[in-house]
Amino acid sequence: MTNYNKYKKIKSILFNQRLDNFLKKKLKGIKTSLVYRLIRKGFIIINNKTVTAKNKLQLGDKIRIPILYINKNQININETLRFSFSNTITYESNDWFIVNKPSGFAVHGGCIGNIGLIDALFLIRKDLNFIYLVHRLDKNTSGCLLLAKSINFLLFINFAFKNKYVEKCYLALVEGAWPIKFTYISAPIKKYKLHQNRVHYNIVNQLGKPSYTFFEICNKFTGFTLIKVFPITGRMHQIRVHTAYLGHPLLGDEKYGSIFGKKFSFYLKLKRLFLHSYFLRFPELKSGYFIQIKTKLDKDLFLVLNRANTYLTY
Repeated sequence: MTNYNKYKKIKSILFNQRLDNFLKKKLKGIKTSLVYRLIRKGFIIINNKTVTAKNKLQLGDKIRIPILYINKNQININETLRFSFSNTITYESNDWFIVNKPSGFAVHGGCIGNIGLIDALFLIRKDLNFIYLVHRLDKNTSGCLLLAKSINFLLFINFAFKNKYVEKCYLALVEGAWPIKFTYISAPIKKYKLHQNRVHYNIVNQLGKPSYTFFEICNKFTGFTLIKVFPITGRMHQIRVHTAYLGHPLLGDEKYGSIFGKKFSFYLKLKRLFLHSYFLRFPELKSGYFIQIKTKLDKDLFLVLNRANTYLTY
């Protein structure tokens, strides 16, 4: 029989907070991967029901979690990673900070069983009691990532995202010559599931959720094109799915790319997905003014473009 701790009812400060983020604060010293495993296995109970990590807490919710014996030595980060992550913070205010996320690291460690960006930041920035992810980047996507340091800013920026006051721009290198006419796509995206209800990949499907993306050509090369991408909605893998659907997948995309893309990636010595969150524009909480942030391309992507310039034909 599982032993449980009983927590008080959810107060207003926790209203609408995701369950996984609440647990990571409550269960300090526990690996993020264990938190997600407890949720998946049904050990976390809200109002006498099992839930998912994405469950939003509501006023008056009663949460039960198992008693855990915490070993603080479970959480550790070597000095190389500590240095790498500590240098990712590029801009900061009292309410938020911007991270230039490295490629190859998941935002949440529980996704791959290893330490994630949020875990590392909690360990490095011991002065912060609250770090909340405002929007997501895939593991292999680099660049501009906004994080909240206060519940007030979190609620404010969530409202801004919902009402389209936030603008995001990505730099992407795609297969082939991107047609000038491809400036916008409206194509619903649906999750495609395999056995055991596991999400394998997303597809364009009329039964999916509405998804909108704008495009702008930056530079054309022989066999590939550098474009700016402006996603209006925020579906999982939206940019990757939309570009692949239009016949021009991202270079380095092992899931949605083509055999030709793999050849080009080898040719350019590209060892990752060429997708970088380049620009973010969002309103400030107190002043109401808009903040504009740009993050530089990672060195490896910059070198890829230098190699591509050798074959520039347009």
